[in-house]
Amino acid sequence: MYKSIQEFVEKGTQDLEKSNQEFYQELNLDEWIKEIEDQVRQLGRNLIRETLENLNESLRTSSDRKKNWHIEHKSDVRSIVTSLGSVAYQRSLFIHKKTKERVYGVDEAIGLEKHVKVTREVKAKILEEATVSSYRKGGEILGFEKLSKTAVKDWIHELDIKVPLTEASPKRQKEQLYIFADEDHVSQQSNHQNTPGIFMPKLIVVAEGRERENLRNKRYRLVGKRVFGGLASGVQSTEELWDEVYRYIVSTYDESVLEKVYINGDGALWIKKGLDVIDKSVFVLDKFHLSQSIHRSVSHLQEGQENMKELLWKAIKKGNQKELQHLLDIVVEVTEGSSKQEQIKMVQKYLRNQWKGIVNHNRYQKKLIGCCAEGQVSHILSSRLSSRPLSWSRTGVDQMSKLCVYKANGGKIYDLLAAQQKNQQQQQQIEKQNQWAKRVRQECGAQQYADVFTRMIPGIERRQMHWLRDLAKYNYRISG
Repeated sequence: MYKSIQEFVEKGTQDLEKSNQEFYQELNLDEWIKEIEDQVRQLGRNLIRETLENLNESLRTSSDRKKNWHIEHKSDVRSIVTSLGSVAYQRSLFIHKKTKERVYGVDEAIGLEKHVKVTREVKAKILEEATVSSYRKGGEILGFEKLSKTAVKDWIHELDIKVPLTEASPKRQKEQLYIFADEDHVSQQSNHQNTPGIFMPKLIVVAEGRERENLRNKRYRLVGKRVFGGLASGVQSTEELWDEVYRYIVSTYDESVLEKVYINGDGALWIKKGLDVIDKSVFVLDKFHLSQSIHRSVSHLQEGQENMKELLWKAIKKGNQKELQHLLDIVVEVTEGSSKQEQIKMVQKYLRNQWKGIVNHNRYQKKLIGCCAEGQVSHILSSRLSSRPLSWSRTGVDQMSKLCVYKANGGKIYDLLAAQQKNQQQQQQIEKQNQWAKRVRQECGAQQYADVFTRMIPGIERRQMHWLRDLAKYNYRISG
């Protein structure tokens, strides 16, 4: 570390001064900032390289190492991509005298696995970008290093996107909860038969209510929002998705206070499946899909469109199903063309099947907070999955939808990667890493950093170098 700082003091500061002089002459702000950034990045890379090599040297000279391990290779080079750029450092390969196990001690000490080419924070930045733009742009986010979109896609596919639920203490006391459920429509990659299809990743939003975003506009936002989702194709995976919602509710809310859970949606079977899982729940056909159905049934009418639409809404508000069906029969009679007639009959069947949801909408209207399922799907899923001409594999759409949900809940991809790495490590590997880390701390802790620092840098005793002496003392206090 100290050699890197000394080099920067001797040479880097001169380069910065040269950049400053050029700035005064040319007044090119962007170029000046870029040169400063390059200098700082270079200093950071040098610090990382020197520190890792110092750790390696501590292990090489360790009495414990000499007792149990031979040095097979003294200076093997490894490169790792960091947010500051690519860093190449030398490390020693040790072989155990008895077991013949081969390890790079410094890599074991810092938990750097064999085939890892980028640091966790770099990988997190790449995946963060990939969730909002594309695999390709994710691979180019660093600028100085590029990864192929295939590599980024593979990272997404390998993610274990599971977040353990934590029980709220104390549990929240709410009398009503609102669930909004809908799905996106995502283009499927062509299969071997070259027949395109559609994936429908699901989204479930749980909320306590809504509130104004601010006093200046009429936009609302959900309060206490929690999002769940994924491809969830098939009965079993749909049940698992609703089970996840159920576990969240019972671990977060006081069930003795909770009176009703309103499940809002278009009435799809997978949405109504939530009634079997969520206690105290009722299904409510949301007004968006109800309005959409009414409009579809009368949109072809000319002068009588508004009058018929008003009559249909009156029948709905009165809860008179017979009158509603009779009015739609009249619309069928005055409609020309068999295809349009079939469309209206499909609306009739839809409203008949969803009648209980319509009745519940009328019954609980004063307690409902409106429908926002379409907007949530658009904001959380469609913006990445379907708003552009993209096609997806089954694994890709499932993983990306789960990742979008994870981020919508405030999750950080860095934390996800950290948790995944921790779960993947075997106990034996953890113990091995701890052994090497202990050796590093023992060797480095036995040294007086401030004294070593003073010996390494000539001229540090000069008055104008007081800041460097303070830095040495600070590092000593931290390490001690």
